[in-house]
Amino acid sequence: MATRRQKLIAALEARGARRVEAPTRRFVVYTHPFDKGLFYYIGESGALRIGATASSSISFTDSPRVYLPLIAEGEAALKRGLK
Repeated sequence: MATRRQKLIAALEARGARRVEAPTRRFVVYTHPFDKGLFYYIGESGALRIGATASSSISFTDSPRVYLPLIAEGEAALKRGLK
């Protein structure tokens, strides 16, 4: 069974996002070519934050319109074997 973190990472990678090195150890950081200046921060337990920096990012974990479809998309991507 995949964790929420693994599902989010699979969903972002399926959408074309790529992992970037960042000065934070609390999050895995992804960026997407179409979202210039925005980064996706994924916490250890699967929390999702979006913003220019970790400290100025906004939590999307409690936003079901964004978070739940990403989790479902990541689960489907994992089943297809994309990651």
